[in-house]
Amino acid sequence: MSENTLSIEEKFAQEVKQSDVDHHKPTAGAMTGHILANFKLQEMKLTQAKFYVKGLNAASLKEVFETLANNETLWFEKIAHELVIENEVIPTTLEEVTRYGKIAEHGQNKYLDATSMLENFAKDFDFQNIFITRAIKLAENEEKFGLQQLLIQLLSFNKDAIYQVQSLLGKTVREDLDEEDDDDDD
Repeated sequence: MSENTLSIEEKFAQEVKQSDVDHHKPTAGAMTGHILANFKLQEMKLTQAKFYVKGLNAASLKEVFETLANNETLWFEKIAHELVIENEVIPTTLEEVTRYGKIAEHGQNKYLDATSMLENFAKDFDFQNIFITRAIKLAENEEKFGLQQLLIQLLSFNKDAIYQVQSLLGKTVREDLDEEDDDDDD
């Protein structure tokens, strides 16, 4: 049966089945789907922080959070477009974002102090880099060089976001982000 003769329900069922297969391999498209879902979750967290941040630096932090959220949206659009032209599926529903997104988000985060919000975002951006670096390698292996190039640029953006957030905290770029294994000293 050709794709044109399938019903909408059948087409979506095929997409869901293929997506599940791709997420268990994994493929560059599937890994990048995690990145996109994380973007949507991170964008929501940044927007939440923008509206609820308190303290003497609240006005400037609102701008920082808004700029980062807007950049997440722009990157989502760029990468989603590249996936579509690579004939890959992108997360476009809330259900897909919550299934594939791995960034933790909680309603109570709006009550965190500004420092805790910033620390949380530094860790989130750092965590996203795990998926980005994996997707870069998979895209190279699959010869999806346009996607690979975008992901390399995204990695640079994410590292800069970490730098900005860590600077606001008065920390070096990797301070408190690189976990050292204390068990090695035994």
